[in-house]
Amino acid sequence: LPYLDWCLKETLRLLPPAGNYQRMAFQETILGGKWKAKQYAPIVVDVFALHMDSETWGPDAASFVPERWEKGPPHAYSYMPFASGPRSCIGKEFSILEQKIVAVKLLQRFAMRSPTTWTAREGSVLIKASESLPCTTLGIDAEFSPQQFFAGASMPVQLHLRPSP
Repeated sequence: LPYLDWCLKETLRLLPPAGNYQRMAFQETILGGKWKAKQYAPIVVDVFALHMDSETWGPDAASFVPERWEKGPPHAYSYMPFASGPRSCIGKEFSILEQKIVAVKLLQRFAMRSPTTWTAREGSVLIKASESLPCTTLGIDAEFSPQQFFAGASMPVQLHLRPSP
């Protein structure tokens, strides 16, 4: 199942679960041989930008190319969808296992076809991205705390979407 692993890694590279995260420099240091970070300076790691870096991933960095994983990531810190080190996401392994199970179940139960080869059957609908249904948000119940990084919700967020009239 290496190709499934490559597809999941490539999906997480293009759409990381957290677009960025914050760390603190506990001592003055030089980052990437270029930037000076003072002691206790907050450092934001932009995972999305890291995963889209054409110097690291090549000119096709924005494209879905699972085969790029045949030899692994270009270097240790070029791929960090769940952060890295002792403060990385504790749910990483569970998430990866669940993604594999869901992908296998979808492939077992559904026939996947390219939209160009899809033919309409009676009672079926194909909605292209350019023809998506307009929806309006009717209610959002949330409380935000300024102390939380990237304005995370301190209460569950409930979105109630309904088709627009």
